[in-house]
Order: sequence, then C-alpha cells, then structure tokens
Amino acid sequence: MDPYSVIAQLDGREKVAVSCKRGDLPEQYVWLARLYGYKYSHLYQGGGKANPYIVHCVRDESEQAMRIASWMRFPTFVPGAPAPVAWSYGQAGWASWAPPGWPPGYTAQGATQEQLRLIRAELGADVLGTEKALAAGSFVVALTVFFLCGAVVRVGNPSSMVGWLVAFAVLGGLLGVTVPLLRRRRQQDEALLTQAGLNFDAGRFERQFNGGPQVVVDLFRYDMDNMRALAGLARSRGYGLSGVQVVEGRTARMEWQYLMQAAPIPVSRNSQAQEDAWITATGFSHQRVRSVVLTFLIMAVISMGNGIFAHSSAFRLHTITAGVVLTAIAIGYALLHERNYLSAARLLKGIGFQRVVDASGQPRFLPPGSVVDGEQNSAPGRLGGDWRNSQ
Repeated sequence: MDPYSVIAQLDGREKVAVSCKRGDLPEQYVWLARLYGYKYSHLYQGGGKANPYIVHCVRDESEQAMRIASWMRFPTFVPGAPAPVAWSYGQAGWASWAPPGWPPGYTAQGATQEQLRLIRAELGADVLGTEKALAAGSFVVALTVFFLCGAVVRVGNPSSMVGWLVAFAVLGGLLGVTVPLLRRRRQQDEALLTQAGLNFDAGRFERQFNGGPQVVVDLFRYDMDNMRALAGLARSRGYGLSGVQVVEGRTARMEWQYLMQAAPIPVSRNSQAQEDAWITATGFSHQRVRSVVLTFLIMAVISMGNGIFAHSSAFRLHTITAGVVLTAIAIGYALLHERNYLSAARLLKGIGFQRVVDASGQPRFLPPGSVVDGEQNSAPGRLGGDWRNSQ
C-alpha cells in the first residue's frame, strides 16, 4: 500500500472511495482513513483484477476523530504523551513510513496485527458480501434439490439411485459444514467487536433518550440487524420513530421525536406494527431477492433444457421435475418477500407516508410532513441528500 496516495484523497471531502491495489488488504486502508478523520462506510468488490476492492469512507464529524486527524497533520512529539500512532525519531528501519508533513527524521509505525484483526472483523460482512453469499448458498441448495429429485425419480432402480443419493449427501454435507463455519466466524467477529465496544449495545444509546426533543442515531453494519430492538428501546422511553433511512451501503440512520412535546406525533403513526412496517420497507433489498431468484431460475432452465434434449426418458423426467421444483422455489421466495414488502408499503401509504426513490435507486418512505427536495409533501421523486421532519 502506498500511504501517500491514499492520504492525498483524505483531504476533508465528505466521501472518499479508495481503490485497493492487488495484494493489499482493505483493512490497511480503513486504518489509514481513520487516522485522517474518516470512518468506514462499506466495501465494494468488483473493481477489476488490478483493484479488486474499493473502500468507501465518509468524513467523521466526532470530536475524537477530528483530534486524531489534527494530530496526524500537525503532530506534537512529546515522549510518553498519548498519540494515535507509535512514532520514533532517527531510527532508520524501525518504522514503515513517514507521514506527509512530519519533520525530517520522524517516522510512524504501521498498523499492528491486533488493529488489523479488529478492522477485519468489521469488514467481515462486506468482504463476504450478503448478495454473493446468498447467491452461492442458493446455487448449492439448487444443486442439492436437483440431485434429490434425481434420487426420487430413480426409486426402484437401486444401482442408479445410489449415485444420485451420494451426490445429494455430499452437497447436503457441504451445507451442513459451511453454515456452522460461517456462523462461528460471525460469532468470533461479533465477540471481538463487543470487546472493543464497536457492535450494537443498547446501553450506549440509552443516555440519548433523555427527554430531549429529537434523537438521531447512526447504525453501522452489525447494528442494522438490531433496528427493531433500538426502536423498542426508544418507544419505551416515550419516543416515536420519525425517520429511518439507509444512508450508505450498510449504514442506517434512525430519527425519533419525543411524543410529549407541544406538537406530538400522532401515537397511531408510531405503533409497533407501523414501526415494523417502516423498517421492513426501508430495509427491503430488491437486489438480494433478485440474486437468489436468478440463481434458482438459471438452474431450472439448465435442468429443463437438458431434459428436453435427453434421450433417456428417466433422465428427462428427472431434469424436468427438478426444473419445476427449482422454479417453484424461486417464485415462492420472490412472492414471500414481495408480499412482506407490499404489505408494509400499503400500511405506510394508508397513514400518509410518501414513497420516494433515493440516489441509489432504492425506494424509501417518508412520513407525513417530511421535506423532500425543499418542498413539503412534494410529488414522488428522487430523495434529496438532506432529509428531515418538518415538525
């Protein structure tokens, strides 16, 4: 990694997308970005062979982040005083690099293995990629269904059925081993994040619900799995949900207003069922559903295509049966998720919510009175970069 080219992009702009060179670790880029006033947003895979990862970061407005960035640009070298990085003077070869603007002879140590391991745990969900994991898992499940159908069709022909059962058992065993391993890795990452105080902890949000007129909370990656738990905490403290939006990648922003103020939000709009509908509609991802459905449909087309041109009637029956089953699974999966989304959307529209489309093309729902592109309750259109409740 060339730290100087990366630091040149960390110049105070709101968003930064840094391309990782082949062989570099994305966690090194995240570590460097944090030293210069940025926080990790999400990771994109698919930048090409030369740049397989693109790390997206946003400017960190917290006081601690600004203090660290200021120290890195204008360091104060006092032995024993707190510093964001270990530094040295006149020890050639001890440190890996000399940050831009530092006086001659002063060098900084690179990230430790412990620091990189912690960042790697944060990147875990993005490195694996939810859509990619779903597509890969769907492919294995589709193959398992294919071979199971083959074994069922060949009942009565033991010599042929054994081969299909063996293939089914191997694939089933692969699923049985892979899922626990992925779950264990996720648990290890979450345990590491918990020790560092980085993952979801309702306790760290409790002090924000102290009777103030408005509370805004940003949730990141693992936190987003607990959006309903946080909504329940807010509700128990007398707050009603007034805004929820996916901001960047795996980042969500939730906003509450205190119900006991002079102009309270109608309680009916903030019931648990309506909050759940809002969270469901906001977190719905057409891309995830498409990745799963497309995988099953591709397998179904391949299966039925082989059956059409097969010379063996038994094999034709098997492939067409498997294709029909895979198609039914794809349709059922899509209908189930679409029904949940439409039910949530219908409920929200019935109480005056407005459907808009944000800059990434994702549908969003804003409550009555929201300001969209500078107009209150404007016609459905693209969601502006800033959103708030008018009350």
